Amino acid sequence: MPRASLYASLAVLTACGSPGRTAESAAPAVATLPAIEPADLRVRLFIYADDSMQGRRSGTPGGIKATDYLAAEARRLGLEPAGEDGSYFQAVPLTQRTLDPKSGITVAGTTLEAWDDLIPRDQGRGARPIDGVPAVYGGRWSEAGDDLIPRENAAGKLVVITVAAAADGTPAGSVNRAVTTERFGSAAGIVVATADAIGSSERLELREPSAQLPASHSSSAGPETPTFMYATSRAAEALLGGSPASLQPGAPGRIAQGAIRFVDSPTPEPARNVVAILRGGDPALRHQFVAIGAHNDHDGMAPETLDHDSLRAFNRVMRPEGAGSTPGEPTAEQAARIRTILDSLRRERGPRPDSVLN
Repeated sequence: MPRASLYASLAVLTACGSPGRTAESAAPAVATLPAIEPADLRVRLFIYADDSMQGRRSGTPGGIKATDYLAAEARRLGLEPAGEDGSYFQAVPLTQRTLDPKSGITVAGTTLEAWDDLIPRDQGRGARPIDGVPAVYGGRWSEAGDDLIPRENAAGKLVVITVAAAADGTPAGSVNRAVTTERFGSAAGIVVATADAIGSSERLELREPSAQLPASHSSSAGPETPTFMYATSRAAEALLGGSPASLQPGAPGRIAQGAIRFVDSPTPEPARNVVAILRGGDPALRHQFVAIGAHNDHDGMAPETLDHDSLRAFNRVMRPEGAGSTPGEPTAEQAARIRTILDSLRRERGPRPDSVLN
């Protein structure tokens, strides 16, 4: 889902034309040089990525600290405030999306609890209801997709998908949520039976709220999309009425009762853009601007202490293009590559636990 980094930004509006005078300002602890030098950048980068910024997530105290720092730097450089009420700040109306605590499913008298049996993922405000919807075994996931039911057979159903099992019987890898949602876009819901392989740290991370623009700023509830969740093998068997290993793709399952619903609530602090103007010197171009921007936020605080080397190894394999990488959980082969990288790092140093996502 959309993260706050889509909205919170630092923008400098540069008026066209030759620069005019440079405003006088108090010198920083380490003076800014006429050109950007590595040492000059490093000083400010280290300040901005410091633990005191608490990961700079929009809508949190750390986000306020980060934008306060950017505004102070803009003021020191003599940039003109271009925010609201003569300030450098522009409020961004974010809300945080969390799972409704009443969410859950009952199947043939068996209650499936969120975060125990089911791990729901927020698909947006257009997620379809699943109350009274029949389950169907969608087959075993593979990149080729040749062991899955046809797209049209998923329409209006709660599609349960499995993956190949590892030697210990747990799921070996998972599926790409975006790709699965696209394939079974007409389904009421999608259940991927891989929750047994999702550890406690990742479960905590998946429970973290996501930030979005409020519904009042959208023209509609969003495009309709299937409800999506990961499930334990127990939950998958309850939905299908038997072990998926004994079923053929397309086998009908049971009727699901209940709902998986996400709700909006205010963020702990306001989310803000920082906006400033550098005036040019050509009167003929004084009403023309060039906008330069970058997002000012990051991922905040982890729900529990993480090992930085583990995160580094994971991102190297799973996010080679950074934020542009397709999201997904590691396959067995990718998990082995992550372990190899981590083992190599461990030969050089011990774990580096931290909870601030700098």
